[in-house]
Amino acid sequence: MAPTGITSTQFSLLHFLDRNARMTMNELAAAMLMDRTTLLRAVKPLQQQGLIISAPETEESRRLMLALSPAGQSKIVEAGPFWRAAQEEYEAQVGQLHARSLRSDFFNMTHHG
Repeated sequence: MAPTGITSTQFSLLHFLDRNARMTMNELAAAMLMDRTTLLRAVKPLQQQGLIISAPETEESRRLMLALSPAGQSKIVEAGPFWRAAQEEYEAQVGQLHARSLRSDFFNMTHHG
């Protein structure tokens, strides 16, 4: 992932926002099973690079919504091959069945509370 300038965690955040449109920081932290401080450390550089944008939910709201920018969508495309290569390397190290089981467990944790 190093050639893309983002970490695997940041790639996951971009990918998640791409699939889930606009979210608050608290919603994203809960969905990604991260505490707010850790999430903020990952999101801040992405905002500085213009990959994630934030805007008030409504004109009168102070609640900020995070969203993927067009540059963020381009970064997903750029980083995709590196992500897939990392996943293949991981599977080669731990075994395909074990990797699949871990992904399934993580999916269940994040989608079923």
